[in-house]
Amino acid sequence: MHRSGILIHVHHLDTAGWENLLLGDPTSDRFGSLTMVAYLLLTAPDAAHINTIIIGSGPSSRDGLSEGEYSRQTMLRHFDRLHDFPRLKPLLRTLTAAQIAELRNKIEHILITPQLIRTSDEIRMSATMFAERNISTVYEVCAASHAPRCIQQQALARVNGLIPASQLWLVAATDMCFADSTPDDTVIFEPAHR
Repeated sequence: MHRSGILIHVHHLDTAGWENLLLGDPTSDRFGSLTMVAYLLLTAPDAAHINTIIIGSGPSSRDGLSEGEYSRQTMLRHFDRLHDFPRLKPLLRTLTAAQIAELRNKIEHILITPQLIRTSDEIRMSATMFAERNISTVYEVCAASHAPRCIQQQALARVNGLIPASQLWLVAATDMCFADSTPDDTVIFEPAHR
């Protein structure tokens, strides 16, 4: 049976605009991590088979909670705000109370990695956790300004054999960037190829 999963890259809790990166902005219908995860759970072709969600947890903490646990708790606290996003509202309106509860349950049961330092560590650890659960498709959710680095690190992990060949990884960049930046501010140097 096909099984899919989601890796959510969250950020140090002192990151400027941290909550916007996580939640997004309903007034402009721009998705953050939580809203992108909800969108995938509602629209991905294999949404019914997404049964594992992982947050990579870094070194920061708040209120006695690790970065990953604090992020998960914030997602749950703001779960009802999903209805405020114009792209999500019509999708959520079609769900029964039991289906909404199932969506919330998936957020409640997000797995959190041990403390990791680098994006490459998150990818390596998550690939192992997904393999243990027979996950064959992974959606990697990351901020628009962080997505190019995630793609690079994912490709490097694959070349080094840290992602099983049986796992297909797809990047789902959110609409949010680091504070006061746009996707155009991310610099990419590609090797000459002609």
